[in-house]
Amino acid sequence: MILKRYVEVSLLIFLMIPILPVFKSVRADGTSTTIAVNPPESYVTVGKSFSVDINVTNVANLTSWQLTVYFLNSVLNCTNVVEGPFLKTGGGTYFGKTITNNYNSTHGRVLAYDTLLGNTTASGSGILATITFNALSVGDTTLHESDTKLGDENIPPQPIDHTTIDGTVHVQGFTLTVSTVGSGYVNLNNTGPYYHYEEVVTLTAVPIVGWSFQSWSGNLTGPTNPAFLVITGNMSVTATFTQDQYTLVVTVVGGGSVSENPSQATYVWGTNVTLAASASVGWSFAGWSGDASGSANPISVNMTSNKSVNATFTQTVYALTISVAGQGNVNLNDSGPYYYGDVVLLTAAAAVGWSFDHWSGDLGGSVNPTTILINGDKSVTATFTQIEYTLTVSAVGSGIVNLNNSGPYHYGDIILITAVPAIGWSFDHWSGNLIGIVNPANLFIIGNMSVTATFTQDQYTLVVTVVGGGSVSENPSQATYVWGTNVTLTANASVSWTFAGWSGDASGSVNPISVNMTSNKSVNATFTQITYTLTVNVVGQGSVTLNNTGPYHFGDAVLLTATAAVGWSFDHWSGDLGGSTNPGTLTITRNMTVNAQFTDTYTLTVDVGGSGSVNRNSTGPYHYGDVVRLTAVPAAGWFFDHWTGDLSGYANPATLTITGNKSVTAWFDKIIYTLKVSIVGNGCVIVNQTEPYCYGDVVQFTASASEGWTFFYWTGDLSGSDNPAVLVMTCGFPRPYYVTAYFVPKPTLQINPVNEICRTHGESFTLTLIVSDAVNVENFEFEIHYNTTLLDYLNVTWNAWGSGTISVDDANGIITGSTSGAPLNGTQNTVTIGFQAACYHVWKATPSWTNDLTDTIFLQRANLSYPGGSSLRYERGGALNQINVGPDFIYTFSPIQGDVNNDGVVDIFDLRPVGAYYNVQQGDPNWTAASTYDLNGDGIIDVTDLRLVAVNFGYVYIP
Repeated sequence: MILKRYVEVSLLIFLMIPILPVFKSVRADGTSTTIAVNPPESYVTVGKSFSVDINVTNVANLTSWQLTVYFLNSVLNCTNVVEGPFLKTGGGTYFGKTITNNYNSTHGRVLAYDTLLGNTTASGSGILATITFNALSVGDTTLHESDTKLGDENIPPQPIDHTTIDGTVHVQGFTLTVSTVGSGYVNLNNTGPYYHYEEVVTLTAVPIVGWSFQSWSGNLTGPTNPAFLVITGNMSVTATFTQDQYTLVVTVVGGGSVSENPSQATYVWGTNVTLAASASVGWSFAGWSGDASGSANPISVNMTSNKSVNATFTQTVYALTISVAGQGNVNLNDSGPYYYGDVVLLTAAAAVGWSFDHWSGDLGGSVNPTTILINGDKSVTATFTQIEYTLTVSAVGSGIVNLNNSGPYHYGDIILITAVPAIGWSFDHWSGNLIGIVNPANLFIIGNMSVTATFTQDQYTLVVTVVGGGSVSENPSQATYVWGTNVTLTANASVSWTFAGWSGDASGSVNPISVNMTSNKSVNATFTQITYTLTVNVVGQGSVTLNNTGPYHFGDAVLLTATAAVGWSFDHWSGDLGGSTNPGTLTITRNMTVNAQFTDTYTLTVDVGGSGSVNRNSTGPYHYGDVVRLTAVPAAGWFFDHWTGDLSGYANPATLTITGNKSVTAWFDKIIYTLKVSIVGNGCVIVNQTEPYCYGDVVQFTASASEGWTFFYWTGDLSGSDNPAVLVMTCGFPRPYYVTAYFVPKPTLQINPVNEICRTHGESFTLTLIVSDAVNVENFEFEIHYNTTLLDYLNVTWNAWGSGTISVDDANGIITGSTSGAPLNGTQNTVTIGFQAACYHVWKATPSWTNDLTDTIFLQRANLSYPGGSSLRYERGGALNQINVGPDFIYTFSPIQGDVNNDGVVDIFDLRPVGAYYNVQQGDPNWTAASTYDLNGDGIIDVTDLRLVAVNFGYVYIP
């Protein structure tokens, strides 16, 4: 049999206001039981306190009661709840209350409960409780009874059917008196007659025609209109109106004035004002505008509002005529039109080469600038005269300057100026008011001017050109020479050259020679070269070719190429050329002789690169046409790669034909391998050695999976699923080895959700076994364990494959199951299992206040199978962990503190059983029944146990 224990839990949950229906109940004797608010209607003013009773009528065998009253917290505030006398007629009681004025944003709540202490009852009618409120603001609210319960004498008690009757509270308002001073009235957006506390009333002052609202007085002050009045009591407001005063603004445009009759600062509504316009001298009245029109003068304006009138006057326009004598113009600061009294500034501006002389007409004198007063039409003439300029000419060096015009000169004249140099001199440039080298040149007269012509003495050049090997000296040796200078030229022949004669501006073969510089001169000096011979001799069989067959001169370079006959080879040079370089170069310095030596035997030189040797079928000597067979033999761990020199390629053995001296190198390379390791999935591969790898190396590979992954198999030059795995490198030539390690996600098996808390006996819940990162899973087996004292197994639902087998061991709390089907991948819900809270448990103070009953549901073992492959397994506490297993499921049975009947509601049906055994203690005959309700474990049922129920009174558990 399952052990039943009792525990209490302290929780607080806020409830929404329940609106419960009124149930009509009739007792067996024909009378009905009611719980009603008394009085049913209450009237109170703001700020006052009042009380209502909660009455029960026609109840029989009452042992306990509870009720909840809701009200608008903007209208009322609850200050106290006291126990009524009715239940006390049955004996001692335990009374409790909870006042929450701000239960939510709109309502307050009063919760009260009461129970008799002991096995007595109360019957009849009376007051259960009295509730006191304070009126906060004007308004109406219902005192709504909700969740009312009456318990009878049974243990456990049974509900007594009853009817609830709500109450109503009216918080009364205030009056508002409005009066006026002057002519006008006041409109209200709310005419009352009563107003609530802090209600806002809009007052609008409306004046009659010719009057204006001025201000409020009384409980409302200031000129704001409309205005807002906040009601805080009986209030009085006065609106004051004043008669309108209007202004008349007269504006004069132009020269004149306007008189007003009558002339006042302001006018009352309907006053007629006469306006008369008077023009100033030189002006005339043109008309009215604004709030008057036309040209009638005078005119009358009726003042029914503020008025604005314009009087416009026009002015006479005069002409100003300007004339010019000579070249220039006159600038005016005012281009008109001109009116009487205007002062105009005249400025005479002469043209270039002219000057202002005087004024004439309506203006005289030579003051410039000057002013003229406009008092009628005016005419003015400005006279200008022309300016004369000088021209000064000078020369630097030998020469003269001619002019085509000797003056006088005026602005804009163009003068042709010509520079004439003396014999042996040349014109160089102009300076002063004329610059440049153009001759003759034009000068533009723009004022008094000065021009200088500069002449320079003529200079001549002597250019001497040398043809052949030699040089020419000059005496004197200068860059240039003046006219008539004699220059001596001397020809000097180079080594192996001789002077031949002069040409150009000199002739003959006389050396030296004199040249007279009367102009630029050019002289050529010609030299002829000496020729040499070259003799070539051949020793043996062959020939010699020359890139230059002569004639030869000193310093010539001759390229000699020796070509051996078939079966012969060039050996060396002798005579005026030595060594064995072929071709060879000879520099001519005299008559010269060269010998070419040929021989008929050849050499074969064989070298080795790396480690190895070369065998040949003949060791020589070698003659032209011999064929030699060469075989490359690599050393151990090496391989032949290729030939270089006079033999190329990769053939081995290879043949070489002797056509001259030969050189061959055989190249050997060590056998080296590379390793390319690839990874598919998440993991790494550890290799026991690094590159380079040699022939015969034994390499070990170890696959290490990342967290949540597992090694699958090898591909490439390594295969299978052994881990570690070994690869022996035995290839006879260098090449890369390829190895790929495949990793797959490690599947995860977890229970969802990870925890559950049950509050009431019999509450049920489900948990699901979820497989994540599945790869082609086709079978799932599991074993889970649970605590049978706390839980009962209910049912199973097969999810992923829709069917399976289940076995339940109720005695030991073990559930085993299996399910299978088509291969599944990814995340799958495999099976859902239902449980139910099996323990009847009351929260008590022993052994401590931590009375939650907690245990786990856990996976003991699991198995995931794959097509054609081994299973992945898991064993709790064992060595197999091929499956990631999530945390254990935590189950807690945590009943509400005070919910002694485990129904999820803390109410009088929990309070009453404790009260029924009040003062029963350990050792009494009925202690066995009472001990269940000894919540604090002190051996007596007392007020402390009642309080442990009351602490969460009204709590409703909602799963």
